[in-house]
Amino acid sequence: HRDLHSFPTRRSSDLAFPQELGRAKPALEKIVKDASKMDPSTMVLLADVQIALGDAQGAALLLAKAAERDPRHAGALSRLADAHIASGNWKEAANRKRELAASVKSPDEKYKLYVDAGEILAHQAHDFEGAAESFEDARKEKPQDHWILHTQLWLYGQMEAWSKMAKTLRAIASIEKEPAVRAKGIFAMAQLVRDKCDDPRWAAELFDEVLQIDPTRLDSFERIVRILTELKDWNALEKAYRAMVDRLATSDDVNLKHAICHQLGLIYRDRLGDAKRALSAFQAALKLKPDSAQDRKILSELYIVVDDLPKALEVAREGVMLNP
Repeated sequence: HRDLHSFPTRRSSDLAFPQELGRAKPALEKIVKDASKMDPSTMVLLADVQIALGDAQGAALLLAKAAERDPRHAGALSRLADAHIASGNWKEAANRKRELAASVKSPDEKYKLYVDAGEILAHQAHDFEGAAESFEDARKEKPQDHWILHTQLWLYGQMEAWSKMAKTLRAIASIEKEPAVRAKGIFAMAQLVRDKCDDPRWAAELFDEVLQIDPTRLDSFERIVRILTELKDWNALEKAYRAMVDRLATSDDVNLKHAICHQLGLIYRDRLGDAKRALSAFQAALKLKPDSAQDRKILSELYIVVDDLPKALEVAREGVMLNP
């Protein structure tokens, strides 16, 4: 972070003629008393002299008058912010930075000033809400800036503003070009939504989005299954398994494909009471692993349930032939 204590104007001890400046103080004080008659630019110059003499508080008062005379005077606002920093008046310093940001036209200048204000409020004034507002204004100038997005992420974590943190994770993920990196960001968002926002359905949707980007993320599928099982949403769980079957269509992982088909069959049989679709799922499972005695036994039972005794006997005989 920037050194917020740095202050560019030289102090009287740094000048070549500190004694002469010291003797000039009384005269300067008389001039300052008549400051109301001066234009803002002259008042700013006088404030610089006051700062050089070590009178930051007096300079701040004079600069405040200049800013009151011309609320958009860049010099007055900038030097007033510096004066407040020098005296440790952090919130006022940040406010002047924000006012100055509102008065300038350059997006880069606006961004820098809002960032300065946000850093002052976050790290010196410990005003996280005020800092969040400043960083949000900075992001408007540079919506895809990694630094500001990650700064907001840290700040919302400090504030426990979980919904805003989730939206920021979404913004970070959206600008990532690498699918694996984007999937990682959405996975983090899904965990936050599940654990902090207490929104399991939204979390399940996000975990599914991870799988759409990177079908190898089985950890996402496991979390979807856990969430939907806890919710007892068997229809949604069936859709999740069917989607996984489609994703694995070109996979060479026979064990995984078999496990998914087997579990899908159990959902149809035990949760949805749909014997016909259960038959289809277990047929697919048995095709992947013909020596599975468990799948064959379940298939035989299901054929009996649907009143297809010849098929039940056929499946049983095939089992005996495979395992005499």
